[in-house]
Amino acid sequence: MIRHIHLINWRSHENTKLEFGYGTNLLVGIMGSGKTSVLDGIIFALFGTFPQLERRQMKLDDIPRYGAPYAKVVLSFSWNGSEYVIERKIEKKGSRVLSRAELYKDGTLLENGPTAITKMVEEILGVDYDLFTRAIYSEQNNIDYFLSLEPKRRKEEFDRLLGLDRFEKARATAVTLTNRIESSAKLALEQYSPEKEAELQKSIAEISKKENEIEKGIRENEKMLETAREQLKTLSQSFETIEKNKKQKELLEREIATINGKLASLEEGLTVVDEREYEEKKQALEKTKSELERLRAAKREAQKVESDLKAKMLLVENKIKDTQKKAADIEKIESIIKNLLGGKTEEQIRAEFENGRKELETKNSERMTNLQTITKNRELIKHLAAGMNRCPLCETELGLEGMERVRKKKEEEIKAAEQRIAQIDRELLELKSRIAASEELLKKAELGKQKVAYIKQQLPEVKVLETEKKEAENLLKAAVEKTKKMEQEEKELERQIEPMIVKIKAMEENIRKMKAIAETKKRLAVLTEQHGRISFDESEYLSLKKSLEEKRIEEQKLVAQIQYSKKEYELIGQNKKAYEQELADLLHFKKKAEAMKMIVEELKIYKNALLETQVGLRKELIDAINNAMNEIWGIFYPYGNYKALRVNVTEKDYVFEFLENDEWKPLETIASGGERACAALTLRVALAMVLTPNLSWLIMDEPTHNLDRQAIALLSETLQTRVPQVVKQTFVITHEEGLIGADFSRTYKFDRDKGSMSPTKVEIV
Repeated sequence: MIRHIHLINWRSHENTKLEFGYGTNLLVGIMGSGKTSVLDGIIFALFGTFPQLERRQMKLDDIPRYGAPYAKVVLSFSWNGSEYVIERKIEKKGSRVLSRAELYKDGTLLENGPTAITKMVEEILGVDYDLFTRAIYSEQNNIDYFLSLEPKRRKEEFDRLLGLDRFEKARATAVTLTNRIESSAKLALEQYSPEKEAELQKSIAEISKKENEIEKGIRENEKMLETAREQLKTLSQSFETIEKNKKQKELLEREIATINGKLASLEEGLTVVDEREYEEKKQALEKTKSELERLRAAKREAQKVESDLKAKMLLVENKIKDTQKKAADIEKIESIIKNLLGGKTEEQIRAEFENGRKELETKNSERMTNLQTITKNRELIKHLAAGMNRCPLCETELGLEGMERVRKKKEEEIKAAEQRIAQIDRELLELKSRIAASEELLKKAELGKQKVAYIKQQLPEVKVLETEKKEAENLLKAAVEKTKKMEQEEKELERQIEPMIVKIKAMEENIRKMKAIAETKKRLAVLTEQHGRISFDESEYLSLKKSLEEKRIEEQKLVAQIQYSKKEYELIGQNKKAYEQELADLLHFKKKAEAMKMIVEELKIYKNALLETQVGLRKELIDAINNAMNEIWGIFYPYGNYKALRVNVTEKDYVFEFLENDEWKPLETIASGGERACAALTLRVALAMVLTPNLSWLIMDEPTHNLDRQAIALLSETLQTRVPQVVKQTFVITHEEGLIGADFSRTYKFDRDKGSMSPTKVEIV
């Protein structure tokens, strides 16, 4: 039984809680007040979807109430003595929509995850979403759906409801497949010809003979190629030696020409340098540079003094500010310690801490004693179970009854000890928390006291710092003036050095050129001597080069001939494979056609078996539905004019008939609106009884559609007093307040101001 549902931000429901009972539960309200949303919530909680979602008339992110970040449904139901609670939540995370779910059994988490919970609910109830929506849930205005359809459509829809449409689809697939295979078998036979097979065998033999001839020619050419390559190798080695000499001679000639050009460039504009004059100018420059470096070192020292004085002043100023800040920090820390202790002294809190530790030791000791009692008694029970017939304490003979008394007594002692341990564990948890809190307060107070003492040690006197600052200012002023004087002297020395450097660099460049000329002339003599030693004959070089080219052409012709023969051999082999494949395909078509004929015969047998199974299953289901309807027809329609109701299966239709005066008559020709409603309700209940025999649930949305006042009154009476005799729990959604009666299990009235987007309001009637 579904016990209650809780909807949070679910469509128009902001926070709606409904409880349900056995019998018929009625939900009444105007259109758009949120009644159907309750049924959608029940189905979504069970299966993670509902009809509008399945038909894509709605998306998950349409479910949360306008402006809400999430929607949640909580459903509880009882089944086979256990209580189940399902929680499903839909959350909007930016552009994503997340679905979460949890399933509890008797208060314990059983499963989580939307898909896993749907699967487990199907296993628990023995019903999946498809069967639930076909057999239990009648959508809006759909109670007499099957009574109002034209015959062909009614047969299709009723077969779908009973699950028989799958057989029709399977038979149609079998017929289509049979036709395709028969067509393929015919095509396969058309591809086979005995004459073609003989022709292919002859072609394959001729190609094999040609392959042998080409293989022989390739072997002969490869032998000639091997000889030509040996000759080519010898010629190549000789040519490489003479060509190497030619390249070395040409390289030396180019290098000699380059060196001659370099000498001419070096000698152009060369001025002879007096080495004595060069040394004098160099010494004068070094002396001036040494004086400049001495001055710069003195300036850096003065700048360091200036920088140190500035740092000292800054340090003294920071110490003054820090001293003032630390004095304020001491007052702040002492205030924090006072507030932290909460009006107690440190000694009081320390006493509480020590008392807690003593109590902790006492509790742990008591817990250990109870554990020893449990261990001792379990060992004793173990010995009793092993056949011990004497009291372990007094050695008295116990007998079976005595052993049982001792065992029960020890088990009671174990249970008492376990309960006391559980109580002690709870007390220990609370006690440890109090001890930890006291210890933390003591640590923080001690830390604060230490910090105050440390700060007081670090506080210097402000007057001493002010004196240090004044002395540093006077020294800094003198250091700045000294640095400025040194910078002027440095600029004067730099001005004297610059022309001296230019003159010396010019003299050094001429000295470098003179040395380079001497080295270059030595290198030129060496290269000229090497060039004269190299032996090279131009006519011998050209003759050898011609012979080498001719031998390479010969090699290339042989390689080309071999490649051509191999290509020809490959092409002939491909043709042979093509003929062999064509022959294999020819024989394959013959075998394929024979195999397809066997498959066609098996498919025909399968198609006939499907038809027989469909007809047999339809008869069994309709017989079961008719039996179920006539079990409850007298309950739903307690009048004598129509004694029975049945579904009669014809070739093209499911005909609904009443038994009147021992004659079956079509319902459409004789039934009033109320009688049609009773017949439709009987059919819905019978379908639920046959297709979901263990569940005994029924859900109907707007069953009063197209009913007059008299029919509505009859339907109301039936739902209140007769349906509960057959179905344990029924849910009815309607806008028709004429259905309201005193015998409904629960009646809820829904209301909502749709213009203001306000949430659904529910009151119990």
